[in-house]
Amino acid sequence: ELIENFVTPFVFKTLCALLGWPDQQWQCLAGWVHGNQEVAFSQDAVAGKALADLFSKHVRANLDSHRVSLDNTDDATSALLDMAIDGEKLTDDQIVSILRNWAAGHGTVSVALGILLLHLARDPDLQNQLRSEPSLIPAAIEEILRVDGPLVANRRITTREVEIQGRTIPKGENLTLIWIAANRDPRIFDDPEVINLERRTDASLVWGQGIHTCLGAPLARIEMRVVLEEVLSRTKCIEMVDPAPRRAVYPSNGLETLHLRLKLAMA
Repeated sequence: ELIENFVTPFVFKTLCALLGWPDQQWQCLAGWVHGNQEVAFSQDAVAGKALADLFSKHVRANLDSHRVSLDNTDDATSALLDMAIDGEKLTDDQIVSILRNWAAGHGTVSVALGILLLHLARDPDLQNQLRSEPSLIPAAIEEILRVDGPLVANRRITTREVEIQGRTIPKGENLTLIWIAANRDPRIFDDPEVINLERRTDASLVWGQGIHTCLGAPLARIEMRVVLEEVLSRTKCIEMVDPAPRRAVYPSNGLETLHLRLKLAMA
């Protein structure tokens, strides 16, 4: 079962390494992200505040640990503690807010990795193509996630009146943008349901667009590329096995479970 036994630990251990936090704290980060997904679905404000307080407490403990450490560490937490804007150091509250976004973003990386591995297992020809031409892996990541994106939707508020498809939407209106539908819009992408590694994906909304472009996209792309490179180079076959994959519920479009058989390549 790849989600619990590989994907989730890999993503949050990577985040711990980036932050300079103890490796075993990955479980706390993963639990916090999972809890936030449940709160988003249930809209339980009390549970949401409890999770926010727990995360803040956890971050502050790591900040205090870095402050008293004698090691001259080169990690993101140390960089945030040293950072100054207009001569002012970041406050602990500001660092907590920054790291909250980073942790939540890694939940999306976990979802995306599960989707990528699912599509590889379903398509032996694609597997073999990427094994023989690993330079195509970055294009495969963009195209697979365009077809089957990790995030269903996001909310926005209009900053001015706008007309879309003959309908006038006033300033200040709450909108829900359905990313996974936009990424399969036949007016933008020919044969949108087909994975085509030669396709240009400039118009894809997987990473957002404009001022809403994902700040963590470079790191996420590296993580996914490394996983696919290593898994494909060390296997000769990735195939589906029972039980069938189980999709997560909104607002995620990921997988709760993914059972695969990985046949190792000969050394």
